[in-house]
Amino acid sequence: MGKWKKHRRIITPAFNMRLIESFFPYFNEKNTNLVIQLKKEADTEIEFDLWDYISFNALDIICRE
Repeated sequence: MGKWKKHRRIITPAFNMRLIESFFPYFNEKNTNLVIQLKKEADTEIEFDLWDYISFNALDIICRE
């Protein structure tokens, strides 16, 4: 068996659609918070670094408790 096939068998359960769908409420909550933060920044008309917000949001999602 090739490496790819062996590794695919190991990680496939992690991408089960039911499991991924169970994360949607959390994704929605975090992304709603992101939109609120970005709206505050956009209303100031001052230039800001979008990456700071996106990277923090992604890290927050990855490090979910």
